[in-house]
This record gives sequence, C-alpha cells and structure tokens, in this order.
Amino acid sequence: MVKLEKHLLEGIYSDLRKELGRSDFHITEDRDLDLDPELIKHNRRELLDELISEFRASDRPSIIRSTAVPQITFRFHWESGPHVSIRFYDPYRHAETHYKLAFNYPEKYVEDRPFLLMYVIFPWFNGIINNFNNSNRIFYRSFSRRVFCQHKHDKTQYKVLKPDFNSNLTIHSVSKKLSGIIFLEDHSITSTKYRKPSNQYSAFIYLNPEVWTHLIKGRVVMSR
Repeated sequence: MVKLEKHLLEGIYSDLRKELGRSDFHITEDRDLDLDPELIKHNRRELLDELISEFRASDRPSIIRSTAVPQITFRFHWESGPHVSIRFYDPYRHAETHYKLAFNYPEKYVEDRPFLLMYVIFPWFNGIINNFNNSNRIFYRSFSRRVFCQHKHDKTQYKVLKPDFNSNLTIHSVSKKLSGIIFLEDHSITSTKYRKPSNQYSAFIYLNPEVWTHLIKGRVVMSR
C-alpha cells in the first residue's frame, strides 16, 4: 500500500509542477503508513488545489497540513541535500483501514466446503508489515477479527461494498463463508544459501469462529 500511496502523491506533485510551470522545489509528506489510498484518490483534485493555493499565497511555502486529507502534512524543500519526513504506523489502525480487502473477490469464496483465503507477503511488495514488537502478528490478528466479526451485529448488505453483487446477503453472511485466513511471509528472496529452508517462510493461520462449515482434513480449498 505504501508504494501506491507514494505513486498517487507523486502524480499530484507532477501535476502541480505543470500547473505552476516551475520545478525548483521538492515535496515530502508526514503521514500515517497505513493511510487508506482511497482517501488520496477521492480527494486528488482537492489536494492539488490546496497546494496550488499555497503557492499563490507564498512564493516559497514551507509547510501545510492538508484540509482535504488531515492525516497528511506537506513539507516544501528548496535546497538540495537530504530531506526528512515522518511516518507513523499502528497495526490496529492498519487492520481497520484495510480489512475490507478480504471482501474484494467474493467469487473466490466457497459455500459448500471449507475455504481458506491466503495472503502472501513478499519483502519487495510489502512496505509496512514487519515483526518489530510483533506488529505483524497484531495486524494479522486484528485484520482477521474484523473480517470475521466486524459486521456480526449489523445488517449492512454486501452490495454496499460491491454494487454489482447480485444478492441481498449481508456482509456478515458473506464472511461466514470464509473458514479462515492464512498470512504467509516469504523471506526466501532475502535468504542466503546458508539459511535453512524452514526459516524462509512464516505462516500465521486464523480460523473464523462464525464459519458455516468446519475445516475437515483433506478438504481445505486455498486461494491467493
């Protein structure tokens, strides 16, 4: 997600330079690492407009906290050399922001037999998740609990998330078709020839307490 957020912001900075007709500055931002990229997508025009307004108010702006997305503070740099920005991370907030990703592909869910959804975490794609202070385990557990139980006591229909979903099932009803979630950390790309194969992968499995079907040995369907 971090790479997507940075890509979206760099696109805004590129448009800003074109709009101003100048490129004698560099922008960094202080923000949460778990910031939802959809906030940037949905407020792209507003973010660009407030940056343009800042340049109209001052020829060399210094810092601005966004009003469109208050989680972002922009810093303007006018000299060459190292630039510093601040990032924040909370695994609980990360799970709250992104747990709905598990509902993106309902066609993969299996109704009449056990089904496990697998996420593979690669070092070169993942810019957030790590095992510092067990933050990876905290995130995985919180993510899974939200998928399984977040909508247990509400009647929100799944089509709120996916308008083309042809059913009146609730989000919780759909989540009950998911037996569990596996998070597989692939460390092989960073391993050496001396590293044991058993240390190249880490797996974390969380089972759904609300599931309709129970896991039966030899009858587990997995999907990435």
